[in-house]
Amino acid sequence: MENPPRFRKKIWIVVSSVVLLIAASGLVFNFMYGDALRQKVVDALNAKLKARTDVREIDFTVFSSFPFAIVRFNDVRIAEPEGFKSNGTLLQAGEIGFSFLIWDIITGEIHLNGVEVSDAYLNMQVDSDGKVNYDILKEADTTSTSGLQIDLKKIALHNLDFSYNNVHSFQSFRFKISDVELSGDFNKSEFSAEIDGVIDSSYVNINHVKYLDQKPVEIAAMVSVNTVKGVYDIGSSTIRLAGMLFSLNGTVKSQTEYTDLDISFSSKDADVASLLSLLPSQFTEGFSKFNCSGDIAFNASIKGRVGEGAKPVFRADFTARNASASPEGTSYKITSLNGSGSFTSRMSNAAPHESLELKSISAKLEDAPFNLDLRVENFSNPRLDLTLNIDADLAVLGEFYKPDTVEQLSGKVSADINFNGIANEKSTYKSNGTVSFQNASIKLKGSPIDFNALNGSLYLRGNDMVLERLQGVVGASDFSFTGSFNNLVGYFLLDNQHIDVDAKLKSQNIDLDELLSGNKSNNDSFALEITNRHHFALELEIEKLNFRKFQANKINGTLNLQDSKFSSNALSFEACGGEIQLSGSMDASASEVIGVSCVSQIRNVDITTLFQQMGNFGQELLTDKNLKGRLSANVEFQSEWDKALNLDERSVVAKSDISIDNGELIRFKPMLALSKYLKGSDLETIRFSNLTNTIEIKDRKIMIPVMDIRSSALDLTASGTHTFDNMVDYKLGLYLSQILGRKVKQMNSEFGTIEDDGLGRPRIYLSMKGPASDPKFTWDRKGTEQRISDEIRKERNTIRDLLKKEFGGSSPSENNGSKGKSVTPPKELELETED
Repeated sequence: MENPPRFRKKIWIVVSSVVLLIAASGLVFNFMYGDALRQKVVDALNAKLKARTDVREIDFTVFSSFPFAIVRFNDVRIAEPEGFKSNGTLLQAGEIGFSFLIWDIITGEIHLNGVEVSDAYLNMQVDSDGKVNYDILKEADTTSTSGLQIDLKKIALHNLDFSYNNVHSFQSFRFKISDVELSGDFNKSEFSAEIDGVIDSSYVNINHVKYLDQKPVEIAAMVSVNTVKGVYDIGSSTIRLAGMLFSLNGTVKSQTEYTDLDISFSSKDADVASLLSLLPSQFTEGFSKFNCSGDIAFNASIKGRVGEGAKPVFRADFTARNASASPEGTSYKITSLNGSGSFTSRMSNAAPHESLELKSISAKLEDAPFNLDLRVENFSNPRLDLTLNIDADLAVLGEFYKPDTVEQLSGKVSADINFNGIANEKSTYKSNGTVSFQNASIKLKGSPIDFNALNGSLYLRGNDMVLERLQGVVGASDFSFTGSFNNLVGYFLLDNQHIDVDAKLKSQNIDLDELLSGNKSNNDSFALEITNRHHFALELEIEKLNFRKFQANKINGTLNLQDSKFSSNALSFEACGGEIQLSGSMDASASEVIGVSCVSQIRNVDITTLFQQMGNFGQELLTDKNLKGRLSANVEFQSEWDKALNLDERSVVAKSDISIDNGELIRFKPMLALSKYLKGSDLETIRFSNLTNTIEIKDRKIMIPVMDIRSSALDLTASGTHTFDNMVDYKLGLYLSQILGRKVKQMNSEFGTIEDDGLGRPRIYLSMKGPASDPKFTWDRKGTEQRISDEIRKERNTIRDLLKKEFGGSSPSENNGSKGKSVTPPKELELETED
């Protein structure tokens, strides 16, 4: 037996000889046939192709793939057909190699049976008229080159960027191919092809829905092709996407005007997170903020026609096994999720359809179990069928679903509800079930106040909700609600729906300043906005209420809101140490103006506190610092305010029958101005046991009819007007004995009439006009005083007419006041004081 070293030496000699023989043969073939073969391939391609082809360099080799020879084109560009509106290039390649058997060189009959394309970009286009840019082959019998046949059996693609865009049928595909081999008898009209390789990234866009966006693909597929009919039958094939293995089969029928798809794919153990990453973003938008895990088995399909306005149906049936989900940035989880479902989407213009169904879903939300059945159809106007049973922590639940208006949730919620209906058709709403809250809290976005300590239960009935009792705290305010909320579901689902509330509100304290603080404008004043979507009839039982400086206790009555108009027919409360009954309205339906009108009965209130809490009614003439006493009044009032609750003074029309007991007038400027003319009188403080009159307001003017004032400082008859600008026009009747002075001459002729009151006390009439802080006094005749009184009476009747039109009632009585008499023009009062 020959020893091993000598045997290995012989083997090496044989191999070396073969290699040298091949190399020598290659050199011989290249020398003898290279130019002819290159020319044959070029002539064959020119005979086969319509499009212009540019090649920088052509090589021939027999070394790289023995026993095949290769003609290699370097820097190749194949142009689009003339007239096609694209970028002008169909194929740009760094290298294209055409392979054939070396034996064909000897026989002289070359059969090109392989093509290898490297570092290339293939741009296939179909324009809006159905014209393609890849129809570049001439008819089969047009070749004029003998001795060379194209008989492709293998196509190899390396580093190819493939793009297909069909504008006519709304389809586009793009694949970055790393290495793919296609085997088959491609020269026939019917053949079977085997595809095997790796695609680095890809996307498929059908009818503006993107699938497989930038996902790597490994493919091992068998496809039967009929190029005459445009039919591609996908046999038993597998695709690995994002690490998951899918089975694939189906049929694609491609015609000029449309493409028919019937493709199915499935996986027995797909990962939930990876599977979601494969679906179109518009289908998974709600899951984008969640970390998901677990296994899911599914079968999916794409069926239907693409093109001519038609769009296919996508359907997926799935079963989840022990899946979980957690919002990004939190440790909260849904665990032990099991159940099944399906998703269907047909984005057709003629008959669009979308649906999502979840069946027998069971899971745990932070160890709290819940069960869900859900079906949603037509996402643009959804039909919803929901069954939910859950006991959950609101803070946890809020991480999974939180309305846009809510910032924070806490507490417990229990729900056992059923609902079905179509969103825009409230007549279809049907619901039942119970929702309970335990120590819940809600913080709304953009609101400075929170809802806390919410406890109670509500019941769903059709489109309505019934509150058995819901109590809680809002800032410094507390509440307890019972009643019904009609059209509740419609209100939340539809923008143009209102909610009708018929309820009873009990509270120990309501702080309106705080509750309305969320409606402040930039200058921190209130900006009152009342939507016409809220209607209610609210029975009130409130122990205490604050608004600005105003405080009220023991509020009882009914408050109504309809079409942005508040109203109350009988609201009673205690305020300012007395009792008030109020009927009126506040109309905020206009864009910028709030109309206020009311009739009130005021009994025995502290007048100082009243003026103080009411901000002195928007004037500075007579303030809480000038008044003391107990006030009773019947008031009719109307006015207009802006949305920041600023009063339009010119809009105020009012009539008030007032009675003040045990009153004091303190440092009232007109009285102080008068005091320097009175003998021995201190008008800093004027006390009186009772004062009764009817005060009227119109055009920023307070009108005071004739009244007798019997006070500790003086006895006085007064009437006149006082404007909001602090201008006075008073007529005063005084006893002559009260006038300070030592010379009063010819009083009957020069200064007017001096009357006797029947008790031997002569009276004299004065006129006081000008700024309240520095008025001018003049003598006046009795007729002048009477005329002024008549004019005020006429103005009062005019106001009464206006108020009765506002509040209803019979026609005002006729004005029977006496006519004014001609008077002598008054002279300015000049008194010479005593030394």
